[in-house]
Amino acid sequence: CIKAPNYWQTYQKLSPNFRGGINLALVIFMIAQPVCIYLFINSSLFNSMISLYKPDIRFTVPKDIRLTNKPNLVFIYLEGFERTFLNETAFPGLAPNLIQLESKGLSFNNIKEVYGTRWTIAGMVASQCGLPLQPVANANKPGTFMPKATCLGDVLHDNGYYQAYIGGASMRFGGKGNFYNTHQFDSIEGRDELIGKLPESTPLTQWGLYDDKLFDLALNKLDQLKQQDKPYVLFLLSLDTHPPKGYPSPSCDGIQYQQG
Repeated sequence: CIKAPNYWQTYQKLSPNFRGGINLALVIFMIAQPVCIYLFINSSLFNSMISLYKPDIRFTVPKDIRLTNKPNLVFIYLEGFERTFLNETAFPGLAPNLIQLESKGLSFNNIKEVYGTRWTIAGMVASQCGLPLQPVANANKPGTFMPKATCLGDVLHDNGYYQAYIGGASMRFGGKGNFYNTHQFDSIEGRDELIGKLPESTPLTQWGLYDDKLFDLALNKLDQLKQQDKPYVLFLLSLDTHPPKGYPSPSCDGIQYQQG
């Protein structure tokens, strides 16, 4: 038999300063655990702490915004994409079609992230509501996703638009479905709603649909919207470029950029 070492006795023989260092390291190790971090950021204590650092937001939105011109609109959120990929010096020939589209339209650069806009649903809220995302107590509870905010969906609804959202991930992730429902979208389709429209053998990612299948479904949705007698807006969220490594669609097999 081998006698197990008595770590407690060894610990007691250490100097007070050394024991203090060990205690501090153990506390930091415990706090750094993913489960501890998750529980902390979902606690009322965290929301109280973060409220101390919120920007002071004061602005007024007109109650009745009427559009005289009502073009049909398509919004494409490119997950994990940024202007760096359009830099022809750094990435020659990577995104020629996007560069061509940009040359024909109005483009904004030198855009910086601010508080509450750094992740997917926060970016959607910022771009549609002009607000940073504030803590939502229950992101998936119907009607609770910033109901007092006047967002693009509310404005377009009041102007007679039919509004549709389509994305490959679950609508429950981040409360996306509740956000679009709260702000008066007519059609909201995510992973669970779209899988039934695809063959059972269709490959999926851990998030949901690959972009090649999603874009096919989005084009079908666009054809349906064109048949309506009212203006429409289609929101689309891609997934393949999600960090850190992405999820290339099967149709991209064999396609290599430069040295890979």
